[in-house]
Amino acid sequence: MNNDTTKVYALLEELDDIIDGASNIPLSGKIAVSPVELKNIIKEIRLNLPEEVQQAAWIRENAETIENKAKLEYERIVKEAKEQAEYLTENHEITLKAKTLAHNILEDADRKSKLLILNACDSSDRVLFDLLGTVDEINLKYFGEMYSQIEKVLGQINGKIGQNRETLREYASKVQSETNIEK
Repeated sequence: MNNDTTKVYALLEELDDIIDGASNIPLSGKIAVSPVELKNIIKEIRLNLPEEVQQAAWIRENAETIENKAKLEYERIVKEAKEQAEYLTENHEITLKAKTLAHNILEDADRKSKLLILNACDSSDRVLFDLLGTVDEINLKYFGEMYSQIEKVLGQINGKIGQNRETLREYASKVQSETNIEK
């Protein structure tokens, strides 16, 4: 268990202690706690979330950038291939060779760009899978009936992560089926 995880566990214990030590409000079934103190602890928890959670957020925020970089690389390679093909069209024999070479370069560029996308999807899926385990571990260890609201939020996070993984799998499958590339 890394330091960040240990710190999160300690902060959750501190939250538990605050709730246990809070004054009851008569006839309401509620307790009185300091919102400032709770907000400070929540802020500390966010700052000390495990690296997997931070990585998943980064991937989610940067998925479009990763895809755009792969597309730009694909477009650059295609442009390069077209320029090379134009240069080679000076006579008929060179033109035939150029067309073959250009076709091969375009196929290779297409395959490489889609392979980059598949690898990015695979890497993102692994991080999201690891994050699911971390969230489940936190959920099982620290949240019971007393924390049903927090458990509900973690369930929503798991659901969203699962949706993101499914989206990645569908996208990777689509890319893979378009190119017949085996990972």
